[in-house]
Amino acid sequence: MATKVQPVVWPDPDDEMPLMRGRYPEWYLRDAVEMSLKRLQVEKIDVLQLHCWVADGTTVLDWLETLNALRVEGKIDRIGVSIRDYRPEEGVELATLGLVHSIQVVFNLFEQHPAGSLFEAGASTGTGMIARVPLDSGALTGTWSEETYSHWAEGSVPRQLFRGERFAQTLEHVERLKTICRSYYPTLAEAAMRYILSAPECSTIIPGMTSPAQIDMNVAYSDGSAFPEELKNALAVHNWPRNFYMNKQRQYRIELLRPHELRRRLAERSVVYIPLGTIEWHGEHLPVGLDALTAHGNCLEAAAQ
Repeated sequence: MATKVQPVVWPDPDDEMPLMRGRYPEWYLRDAVEMSLKRLQVEKIDVLQLHCWVADGTTVLDWLETLNALRVEGKIDRIGVSIRDYRPEEGVELATLGLVHSIQVVFNLFEQHPAGSLFEAGASTGTGMIARVPLDSGALTGTWSEETYSHWAEGSVPRQLFRGERFAQTLEHVERLKTICRSYYPTLAEAAMRYILSAPECSTIIPGMTSPAQIDMNVAYSDGSAFPEELKNALAVHNWPRNFYMNKQRQYRIELLRPHELRRRLAERSVVYIPLGTIEWHGEHLPVGLDALTAHGNCLEAAAQ
């Protein structure tokens, strides 16, 4: 039984050097574990994973002290972390030190980099590797067409993730992969899953499954069959890491930034917008702070541009 704990505050996707301290305080981790035990109706969690890992967590170890205490108390058995989006290099030092039992990382036909330094470091310490987003949020199922994007609901994750030119770019890359894999496997999804399973360091895949048929197919892919070496070599040139997660929720409000984040933003652009607006009556149907709220919204829009 495995579960995750998200941080108290998520780091900005654009922040290259976020801090670990304070994201998983002891009281927060303990509350999360107690709630998970209750929801799952178990006495011990087999693997507790931190939903967001940042690189300076190898030296700022308050999170590890708490989790080890929970292990001693018998409430969790193993510790895992999930590396941020497309940053496998952030887990290399962690794997080298062997501080956790498992590391979850984006690994698929488009993001092949984890199979290098990260997997090698994990193998040296026996750290398990868990591949997430194995089908690239649906792209590597091979079922997309030019009309697929228009069928996604407004505000849905895929519509946000593959917005603008991203969908057409991804579909173009997918079609190239389908051409290469067609003579080896009946579907791109099977090729994608078997490619991941061919990495000896990767012990677990977590694909999304919404039907019994998909469960059966994923189980069938795990039969241990060898992946064609010539196909793996051909796929290497199609490594296409692109971080569609960045800039999705860039924070512009000074009061929500921490000192190091504020310093970095001011170094990028030393302009600060200060919203001002009167507090006055605008009728029974509108808030008295309408002018201030409007000014605040205008400033956020200007900062975003």
